[in-house]
Amino acid sequence: MEVSCPNCYATYPINPVKIPEKGATPTCKKCGVAFTIVRATSDPIKDRAQRMKGYVLIRDGKKEELYHEKLNASGGSSRKGFSAKALLASRSFRLGAWVAGVVFLIGCAGFFVWKHQVHTRFEKALKTGLEQASNEQFAVIYEKVSFSWLGGLTRARGWIHGLSVQNLRTRETLKLADKIPFELEPSKRRFVTTPFNVFADGKIAKTMLKGCVIDTGEGDSFHLRFKTDEAYSIVNGIEVFTVLDMELSFHFKTGNVGENPSFVYGDGDFVLRAGEIHVRSEPVIRGADILLSLKNGVFPKSRTGGAPIPENFMDLLGTEWAENQAAVLLERCSLTILGTTLRASGALEFQNPVEQSKAELTVSVSQFRPIMQYLHRVSEEAFDRVVITLVALDEKNAGAYNRVTDSLDLNLSYKDSRVRVNNQDIQSLL
Repeated sequence: MEVSCPNCYATYPINPVKIPEKGATPTCKKCGVAFTIVRATSDPIKDRAQRMKGYVLIRDGKKEELYHEKLNASGGSSRKGFSAKALLASRSFRLGAWVAGVVFLIGCAGFFVWKHQVHTRFEKALKTGLEQASNEQFAVIYEKVSFSWLGGLTRARGWIHGLSVQNLRTRETLKLADKIPFELEPSKRRFVTTPFNVFADGKIAKTMLKGCVIDTGEGDSFHLRFKTDEAYSIVNGIEVFTVLDMELSFHFKTGNVGENPSFVYGDGDFVLRAGEIHVRSEPVIRGADILLSLKNGVFPKSRTGGAPIPENFMDLLGTEWAENQAAVLLERCSLTILGTTLRASGALEFQNPVEQSKAELTVSVSQFRPIMQYLHRVSEEAFDRVVITLVALDEKNAGAYNRVTDSLDLNLSYKDSRVRVNNQDIQSLL
């Protein structure tokens, strides 16, 4: 009779008479695994225990193998050897494999078509966005966009190559970034970059932004976040300014649709944070934190096809802000200038006509003397103007500077086309 290896199902001829009472343990020549062959007994419990141990049982010239059992119609059990060759030759198996292959190919084709559509939409949106950032003199351009096809089902990955600014009059090109890596999340309509560097190396000036990250997206609202670890500008070999740990963010939520379809109406917030700002290698500002909120704001919609900006665009935008009674609130402004703490708050309300708009700003400064010393060192003319204004306010009994506490408190207002400082007309002071 033939006995099958329970591991690889290779078959071997044996003589059941030669199997001892305690069983035999041959080694399969094909897979190298040893297995035990024992004789079946008249005790079904003992035989089942032998099968559970992985033994091959033989009875009356028939073999019984572990894990290949099925119930027959009478409720009894029978054992049938498993053959991989028989499975592959099965018609149902081949049909199932063919169907699975077709489904897999259709899925792959659909995946690549979807990816192609996502990539095409992004390149179109990128081109339109850069056209919005361009004007009659300068154009923002790029060389190409490349994508990775392994970005996954919920996102796409790619790179923007050769981002530059071109002077349309002189045809000179200033490169900004060699390669900007990014990720897209189409379901969330989100675009975010991994850190990259921006550089502008001109003839006399050089500007560098390190560790830049852009995160933008839109849906019910629009958000834009820009962060850089360090930004500096050098002119004629002199470092003009350096900004460390700067973050700009803007969030805008669309409100009611206005009468003019060329504009978008809604509310928004603008946040500026900066760790340190150095001017000519000297630390001037630390811990800047500014929050501006916008009510009933108006912004132009994206122009399609590179449509030119109307000549009266700024006047038209100002009129829209005034008619919509837009307001800008300075809700938070705190920073340290040369060791001096400055805090401010205020509001700007647009009216129609625009000349009737109103604004008010309250500024509080402690330890004012270091600022004046720095101003005197940088610009004597500006220093003299500040001193003259403070003296004039003091003579009008509207003093802003307190010599005892070395503090400055100002209230600036704009109304009826006139500027006032601590309720005094600035023109009469000057």
